[in-house]
Amino acid sequence: MAATTENTELLTARDLAQQLQVKETTVRRWVKEERIPVIRLTSRVLRFRESDVMAALGVIGGGEDD
Repeated sequence: MAATTENTELLTARDLAQQLQVKETTVRRWVKEERIPVIRLTSRVLRFRESDVMAALGVIGGGEDD
């Protein structure tokens, strides 16, 4: 389930993986390799801002329209 802060939806690793059509382990590997920005709630609980991840990956048209 995604959380909302400051009108920005935070995605879980599972949610992000589904959206990017990759495995959750790929998302976690990208975090470890520092390829995508992450918000760490605890050492194991991760959340992601879709717009930040899409920008880091160079995906055009990702995120919400402003």
